[in-house]
Amino acid sequence: MNKIKVIAEIGNNHNGSFAKAKKAIYEAKEAGADYVKFQHINPEKFVHSKLKSLVKGNDKYQIQRLKKICLNLNQIKDLYKLSRKLKIGFGVSVFDIESVKELKKCTDFYKVASSDINFYPMLNELKKSKKKVIISAGMSNMEEILYLKKIFKEKKIILMHCVSSYPTPDKYLNLLSVKYLKDKTNWEIGYSDHSAGSLSCELSSVLGATYIEKHFLISKSDKNVGDFSVSISATEFKKMIKRINIIQSMLGKYEKNCLEIEKKLKGTVRRSIYTTVNIKKNEKIDTSNSICLRPFNKKGLSILNFNNFKKLYAKKNIPKNALIKHSDVKKI
Repeated sequence: MNKIKVIAEIGNNHNGSFAKAKKAIYEAKEAGADYVKFQHINPEKFVHSKLKSLVKGNDKYQIQRLKKICLNLNQIKDLYKLSRKLKIGFGVSVFDIESVKELKKCTDFYKVASSDINFYPMLNELKKSKKKVIISAGMSNMEEILYLKKIFKEKKIILMHCVSSYPTPDKYLNLLSVKYLKDKTNWEIGYSDHSAGSLSCELSSVLGATYIEKHFLISKSDKNVGDFSVSISATEFKKMIKRINIIQSMLGKYEKNCLEIEKKLKGTVRRSIYTTVNIKKNEKIDTSNSICLRPFNKKGLSILNFNNFKKLYAKKNIPKNALIKHSDVKKI
């Protein structure tokens, strides 16, 4: 089983502060994240100028807030360089075709938000890329998801189960979608979380998620960031990763064999066939004069014989309470 990749979704939790954005990369690395992810938004290419703001505050329109909190292209490039220095992966959510082109040399993967699963002009640009493409599936249905196959064709994408509600109540997380999507597509399936905690991320690892994305809070005092309700602190993030790693270790391999750790005990707790009375030479061996007992002995007659002895006879006298060995019996 490949290691589950954990993405620290910093997004715009820096609220436009480049210093906080850099700090977040250091903290995510310390917490054990495999990737950090930011958003690169060109406001004029993303929202209508008269679209009302979704966040309480002084800004009447979304575009006003976005212009304050979005990092520019050069800042994103500098953050990518910092990630290289710290040896942590780097991803960017893109929202327009130009950004896809501009960021091709400074990201490890592109992320498509749930809202853009049907933004086909940008998806058609992304299919040309040699980079990984991760797409969140919030608000979508299987018809829309399977249509992605027509766009990306042979290019394998990573599809993230996601519920677009902030925060998502536990009863609506629908985590079995992770396994469902894994069974219905030939893509890797991940989980992008919008719950208030981290338990759903840990559970998704049991269901087969190979990438897990969770919003990363740079400072607990940053209650005015847009994703505060679905973000966890660096300390909580570190604990989450530790639990995911433990779970993955517990899951092991997709197979069933006797493990090395079990083999020593197997010889003690399995059974072999023993005599219950003295058995004379040429006497028939059956359930009237034998019993299955611990311990197992590899020299003994296979326990499979006990339910159907057929025509097994003693080659020689076998004393009471003795192991019935392969060499002790003959077929007549």
